[in-house]
Amino acid sequence: MTPKQQLDSFLKKYDPEIDRVARRALVEMRQRLPGAAEIVYDNYNALAIGFGPNEKSSLAIFSVVLYPRWVSLFFLQGAKLPDPARRLQGTETSFEVSG
Repeated sequence: MTPKQQLDSFLKKYDPEIDRVARRALVEMRQRLPGAAEIVYDNYNALAIGFGPNEKSSLAIFSVVLYPRWVSLFFLQGAKLPDPARRLQGTETSFEVSG
């Protein structure tokens, strides 16, 4: 199975609306960061697709995370990002985009 087929099989486990939103988010992120490495984690409560310069998870910049009822975009270095419009929400270790 190719990496794309594996990711497709993970995404298909979710509700069609969650699958659709996640795929749209992944297309947007791939367009914004062409050539970024994608790191996929399928665990017991969420599916995370991280983007970074290589496969080293500690260097990932952000991730698209699917939960059973929603999709979130996490900035893994969120506390260090400038946010003059105050759109980021969360703690020093976990930020999400609002609006």
